[in-house]
Amino acid sequence: MKGPFGVVPPAIAVVATFVAIDAGPNYSVALPMSVIAVTAALFTAADALARTAHRTPPRSSSRGGRTGGLREWFLRGRIGREQIVLLLDRLDRAGDRPTLPLRSSEEIEGLVRLPDAEFRAFVRRRLDAIEGEA
Repeated sequence: MKGPFGVVPPAIAVVATFVAIDAGPNYSVALPMSVIAVTAALFTAADALARTAHRTPPRSSSRGGRTGGLREWFLRGRIGREQIVLLLDRLDRAGDRPTLPLRSSEEIEGLVRLPDAEFRAFVRRRLDAIEGEA
């Protein structure tokens, strides 16, 4: 694996910059060194841009994606069920019921503890209600 840019052009730019600064009013040394420093810095920037432009974006998979996350919530037990209930409430508030009150922790706890079939039926009813209002 290579770094984002080579070491030589930035090193040349730094050394040439220090030599140009140290030369002070001696323009016969300062001017060529500053040109070399700027040129090396441009090569470094161009190399870094070229390497980042050719990088391929990471593959998207269902894991961690929006749909994959929701499917995983069903398998994660209590925490996943809480996330589903909160998501349904957010969807409901985004629709026709922006004043929907927040659920109490006892109410969420009751929903989370429902048997699997009842919880899925609850989710289906809520989605049907949200879709019906849309």
